[in-house]
Amino acid sequence: MPTWTWGVIARWVLPWMIAFSVAFAGDRLTDQAWSSFWGSGAIVVSVLWSFPGIRSWAVAIVAFGGVWVGFNLLRALAARSDLALVGPFAVGRLDERMLGGVLTSQRLQERSIVTVGISPIDIALTLIHLSFFVVPFLIALLLWIQNSRTFWRFTVATAICFAIAVIGFFFLPTAPPWMRDPAFVSRIPHRVLVDFGLLREGGNGSAYGFEPNALAAFPSVHVAATVLVLLAMWKEAERWRWTRSIRAASLLYAVAMSFGVIYLGEHYLLDVWGDGSPRSLAGV
Repeated sequence: MPTWTWGVIARWVLPWMIAFSVAFAGDRLTDQAWSSFWGSGAIVVSVLWSFPGIRSWAVAIVAFGGVWVGFNLLRALAARSDLALVGPFAVGRLDERMLGGVLTSQRLQERSIVTVGISPIDIALTLIHLSFFVVPFLIALLLWIQNSRTFWRFTVATAICFAIAVIGFFFLPTAPPWMRDPAFVSRIPHRVLVDFGLLREGGNGSAYGFEPNALAAFPSVHVAATVLVLLAMWKEAERWRWTRSIRAASLLYAVAMSFGVIYLGEHYLLDVWGDGSPRSLAGV
C-alpha cells in the first residue's frame, strides 16, 4: 500500500476509530446515560486530532468560554448557599441613605423625560445592558486574532474579576433595586423586552430566560466586564489607525453601561463602585 495512504489512515481513520471506540465503550459502561457527552467528546477529539491547525483556536474558545460557564455555575451555586453575612437588602439600605431615603435608580427613573411607556433612552440603555452577553466575546475574538498575548491576559483578568465577584455573591447576596422596591423602581429591560414581544408578561420578577441567581447585584459584573473591555481596547488601540476614536468609543461604552445599570433598576450606585476592586486587581 502506498506511503501516502498509510499517512491518510494514521491521520484520519485511526484517530476517529479510537475516539468512537472509547466513546462506545464509555456509553455502554454508563448505561447510555451520557450518550450525548460521549458522542460529542468523540467528535471534538477526532476533529482536533485531524486538524491540528485549529487546536489553538479550540483551546482559546474553551478557555474563555469556560471562564463564563464556570462563573455562571458558581453564581447559581451561590444562590443555594447559606454563607450570607447580611440580608439581601443591606446594600439597598446603604444606597437609600446616600440620597436621603430614595434609591439611586428611583431618583434617575423619576427624572426620566418619558414617564409613561418606553422611551428611546430606555431602549438604548437596554441594548447596551444586553450587549454584556455579546461584546466581551467579540473583543476576545478580536484580541485573539490581533494579539494572542493580550487575549490571554484578557481571559485571566476576566477570570479573576469573576472570581472576586462570586465571593461577593456568596457572602453578600444583594437584591437589585427592582426587587428591593418594586413599587418605585421599574425593571426597564424587562418592560422593553415585553414591549417588543421578546418576553412574556409577568411583572418585574420574571427572568430573561436565564438568570441563575437574582440576588447577585453586588458587585456589578456588567460594569466590571465592560471596564475590562475598555482597558483592553485602550492598549490595543495603539496598533490601529483610529486610536483616539477607539478609545473614545470604549470609554463611552463603559460610562453608558455604568449609568445604564443604575437607571434600568438592575444595580445600585454602590454596585458600580464595588466593581472597582475586581477591576483594579484584574486589570488587563
